[in-house]
Amino acid sequence: MPVRFQSFEYSYLRKGKPVFVPGPRGKEIGYDIKGKVEEAYAFDPFVYHFRPGGHVGALHAHRNRAIFSRIDIETFFYGIGRNRVVRALRDIGIERANHYARWSTVKNPYGEPNYALPYGFVQSPILASLVLMTSPVGNYLRGLPPDLTKSVYMDDIALSGDSVEASP
Repeated sequence: MPVRFQSFEYSYLRKGKPVFVPGPRGKEIGYDIKGKVEEAYAFDPFVYHFRPGGHVGALHAHRNRAIFSRIDIETFFYGIGRNRVVRALRDIGIERANHYARWSTVKNPYGEPNYALPYGFVQSPILASLVLMTSPVGNYLRGLPPDLTKSVYMDDIALSGDSVEASP
């Protein structure tokens, strides 16, 4: 007989976006998976979410450049499905990836993918960053010419340089 599984205690709207609050067990598992990812994966230096100064540091990296471009990924967390979380966790050697992905996702209030990372969970920021940086987008950013400055802070990707010719 199937058992109803819910990884959060309650949810609410904040600035029109759904936020999910994990229960005590969900928080415990969230901190556990966050620690496991921190041990298993070294984020690139241009990923500022986990660095002191965060978004301010990400912007300061570009202040002396002539040309600046910023990309904002809309509904970033809710666009990352459970299967992508499982794949990213497996790719870095985390055991029980399915278990952690199930505890890290909720029924998506936006539809597709069916289960996605929510705003509000302890592990959502690191899992979203892991999925992004282990995806083709992460590979593309790592492959950009060294004369381009790049920074990633959550769902914001910024690129800058001194000439249009330096662009990818």
